[in-house]
Amino acid sequence: MKDIKGSIIIRLLVFMIDIVVFNAVLLFFLQNRVTSVPEIFTARTKFFFFVMNISLVVAEYFLPPIVSLRFAKISMVFKRVAGLVLFQTLISFFIVRLFDFKGGLFNFMLVVGPTLFVCIFASRVIEFSAIRRYRAHGGNIREAIFVGNDPALEPLYHALAGDLSLGIRVLGFYGDDS
Repeated sequence: MKDIKGSIIIRLLVFMIDIVVFNAVLLFFLQNRVTSVPEIFTARTKFFFFVMNISLVVAEYFLPPIVSLRFAKISMVFKRVAGLVLFQTLISFFIVRLFDFKGGLFNFMLVVGPTLFVCIFASRVIEFSAIRRYRAHGGNIREAIFVGNDPALEPLYHALAGDLSLGIRVLGFYGDDS
């Protein structure tokens, strides 16, 4: 995963949850034949799952989860998940297309992509809420001290001290009285 600020443990958990959700979606499509499943999906299932999972790992490397960031917003998470799913879908489409030229893959990806987006975004919203709640109750806390007389520090101080879900405990505000 690219170097992005945030807890490594949280990022790894989010990544593992993404893998589970992703494989659950693929299994659902394989077992229920919701849409026209391409022949490679049924004939070479292990290969197909391998390629799809590798493409997810590559996409997660270039677009790592941001739910662990303290100032992340749901709109930012939405954009990141949309980019992740689009990138993963394109990578897997081109890799599978290298090995199999039979039809049905494009239509399959058109159905799997949005389904995957909905499922991963739903899991990210749950993760986002759980992380915020955990931080509000005293977990994953960072401490901050504000130093100086800059008037711009006061609104930042009040914003951080007033929102415990950010996971930042403000220890104080120090400055000259002059």
